[in-house]
Amino acid sequence: MKRIIAFAWASLSLCAFGEERVFLKCDEAKPLRFEFSGVKHREFQLPGLKEAFAAIPPEERPRDFYIKCRAVRLDGGMSWKVSANGNISYILPISQTGRVETVRIRPEIVSMRKTAGYDYCKLKDLRLVGSGSGEIEIFEFGTTDVGPKPVPHDAGLPPVGIDDFAIFPEPRIFKRDGTALPLESFGGSYRLEGDVPPAPVDRFVRDMKDFYGVDLKESKDARIVVSVAGSCDIPGYDRIEHDGFAIAVTKQGIRVAAKDPKGIAFGLGVLSDSVKMVSGDVGEAKVPLMTVVDWPRMGVRLLNDQTLAVKYQKYDADFYADMFERFALAARFNMLALEPGAVYKWASAPYSPVNASAWDRAEFEHLVDRINANAVSVVPKMNGLGHVNHWPLGNAEADRRYGEDGNKMVLCTANPETVKMHFDSFAEILSICSKNPKYAPRYFHAGMDEVRWQTDDLPPEKRCRLCAGRAKNSIFLEWIERMDDWCRARDLKMVMWVDMIRAYHNGLNKFRCLDIEPKIPKDVIYANWSSHDFFEIPATAGHENWKCLTGYKDDPEGDEFITGYGLYICVYNWWLSSATVKLFGSGAYGLMAQHILADQMWRRKPSRHAGDGGSLQAHEGDGMSLLNRWGDFLLRNWSRKPIPHGAATFAPVDISGTAAEKVAAEMDLSTKAVGGVPVSLPVKDGALMAVAATEAGVTIPVGRRAASLCFLHAAPVAPENKKLFYGFGTSCRIELEGVKVAEYEVEYADGERETVRVGHGWNVPAWSSLDSLYYRFARYPADSRGIWTGRLPDPAENGESQTAVASLYEWVNPHPQKTIASLRLKKATSLIDYSLFALTLRNCRK
Repeated sequence: MKRIIAFAWASLSLCAFGEERVFLKCDEAKPLRFEFSGVKHREFQLPGLKEAFAAIPPEERPRDFYIKCRAVRLDGGMSWKVSANGNISYILPISQTGRVETVRIRPEIVSMRKTAGYDYCKLKDLRLVGSGSGEIEIFEFGTTDVGPKPVPHDAGLPPVGIDDFAIFPEPRIFKRDGTALPLESFGGSYRLEGDVPPAPVDRFVRDMKDFYGVDLKESKDARIVVSVAGSCDIPGYDRIEHDGFAIAVTKQGIRVAAKDPKGIAFGLGVLSDSVKMVSGDVGEAKVPLMTVVDWPRMGVRLLNDQTLAVKYQKYDADFYADMFERFALAARFNMLALEPGAVYKWASAPYSPVNASAWDRAEFEHLVDRINANAVSVVPKMNGLGHVNHWPLGNAEADRRYGEDGNKMVLCTANPETVKMHFDSFAEILSICSKNPKYAPRYFHAGMDEVRWQTDDLPPEKRCRLCAGRAKNSIFLEWIERMDDWCRARDLKMVMWVDMIRAYHNGLNKFRCLDIEPKIPKDVIYANWSSHDFFEIPATAGHENWKCLTGYKDDPEGDEFITGYGLYICVYNWWLSSATVKLFGSGAYGLMAQHILADQMWRRKPSRHAGDGGSLQAHEGDGMSLLNRWGDFLLRNWSRKPIPHGAATFAPVDISGTAAEKVAAEMDLSTKAVGGVPVSLPVKDGALMAVAATEAGVTIPVGRRAASLCFLHAAPVAPENKKLFYGFGTSCRIELEGVKVAEYEVEYADGERETVRVGHGWNVPAWSSLDSLYYRFARYPADSRGIWTGRLPDPAENGESQTAVASLYEWVNPHPQKTIASLRLKKATSLIDYSLFALTLRNCRK
């Protein structure tokens, strides 16, 4: 087809970047017109913009844009392109012709998948890109980035020290005078009032026994009271919303109270952490005199887990529950959504794939029991139409029976066998999650994201006869209505992903699911998972909206219209800082990301800033500023462990006689302590040395008793081994506490031996790290007291500088009464190296 490019230039004015912040304004009667026909990809430069941007100081260049426009004719896709660190395309979501629309443009949202990211300071130009056939009129173009440059939360504040007393998120009401009393002065008992869940109480009692030897018993006359009550005499208690909590510690007694049973877990968690902070790792348990009253801004805080790792190694149900309680519950998530798919042995889907290591029903129910014991509901999650290539489709027989057009992507909802299997599976997972009626779920997450019908890619004779002639968006709507009816009949609210109905996302693709959005029943809850979705939250305020983030984001768009936050886990072992599969996303979903997100979903709205929601670039969002202030403190507190025979003093060990490998990184050799533990670094000729693990083993002499051993260590992966080790395209070797990279054999003077296991991502993080937010998150493993960083001499493949990361891991010695003769360090895998920088012993109590 012959191309026809016509321009009808209107009278316009280019305004300087100032208060008005309008770059292009046309006479309403003479809009700027772009007309094109049969064009695959053609750029149109908006007049004068390049010169206008060039005149703006880089630090003042805009971040957000808008365009006031109308589609006179729209037969093909339209997009914006920004010249800033490379070309970044952006879809122009004009939903219909003839209507004047104001469209938001945020280039950094599109840059999330690009390594370089979007740097507004380098903005040079913005152009219109046309494909297909169409005609667009433009009336005005400007920036919505108004007002002073925002300051991210906690920016400029000093870091919270690992030995400081602090509560995160910071409470709304907090009073403390610095006084602390022995826990035993409150008597050795506790009393429960109201509907108190058992698990948080059991954890608190166990912690006090394991850490400090205080054996609390239940008694009706106790001065330690845990209560669930609508009213309480703690000042400020009447202000509590949702599952908030209150703590009052006075000389007369201790009270932890909540209006909702879920709040007890958060209150007792803060009390336990407070005891550990004022008492230290060893010694007498003390309780600070204080008042804490706190509550969340969001009543729904959902951790949504795909649970795909069972494909490679089975999750032990108790281990998984321990991880949820230790980390996710501590980060104040109050619901867990599980999408078991092929990792559960379904009775209702006989032809669907099931992994060999899948849970049986008893194991799944045991996990639900463990979670329910915290007053937390387990929300059933299934993919309800598309994105079903893993489950229930995923093998030839299931594809043939249940799939539309015989493919693995979409269910055929016109097939009675598919309908029966689907709703039988809904009923099966709901019955498991509702085993305890007291904590039965109120929601059912029915998926509906990324529905990818393949019909147009097949010849007519191979297309599904049951769905022939039906518009795909009508199938989409009908299935939502059927699932919503099923949920309402069981007093459940249906939750669905929204990418298929959002103009900025998939709503304007060839299936046109945006067109049916107004017909979706208003009781359906919209789960917005991408920054592409957030713009349109206000337009669907008739529905309840949640933000269920795929990876940490601090994007404020639409925040005032939502009632819930969630984190959708898309990595296999989220408790590992460096997973062997999907490593580069593990930081976005992991422990530090969950805790930093807690501040956002619990207390503070995200700042408006130039951040991109946590893409690979370094940015100035809340995540980085909160991490800079709280990161070391959070790591130290979540990794505390009982050291029953330990003293508060340490003895560094000189390992310079064994260290033989020079470290190729610039580390601070003046370091005296890491994670509160003194270290003695082996230095030779001004260079840091290390003990490198070998397959044959290296012996490190000790010759003394110790309550614990503290290893300052690192685990570098050579570039040529990264693909193999991290599992990209290979069979995975996932271990629940990280792939074993090294082990120490502790030999005592009497000949007895113990083994210290070092797990990658569990005790030691990745050695090589970029400085962007997700990589920074991944520096903080589950079982480490602290981290130590420096600079690596070689940049990454994309040219960015790299940080060297070492961690300090404390292993508790089960035989503190015995003299340790030596340690034997051995390498555990040929794919990864391991180095010891310093060894410190914790002294035993006399």
